[in-house]
Amino acid sequence: MDKFFYEDADGQLCLDMYSIMSSFEHRQRQNVLRDINKSITLNIRGNFSREKELKKLIYFAKYHNRKVGRDGMNFPELSIDIREFE
Repeated sequence: MDKFFYEDADGQLCLDMYSIMSSFEHRQRQNVLRDINKSITLNIRGNFSREKELKKLIYFAKYHNRKVGRDGMNFPELSIDIREFE
């Protein structure tokens, strides 16, 4: 499988937007992931009453959490706690 795609839980191929970060330096990768974390969290809170948007944001947050915890990124502290939103 191409390094720019991954197979999702439903068997569909999805674009792996984080794959490009493998070429970033450690600090740069950490800064980008921190900014993504903040953005997703703010958007989840801002769309809490909008079910369709919230589902998509939670889906993306789960993807983010998988990527920061594996694939050589190893930044589990940048995971998004989505338990309160599910």
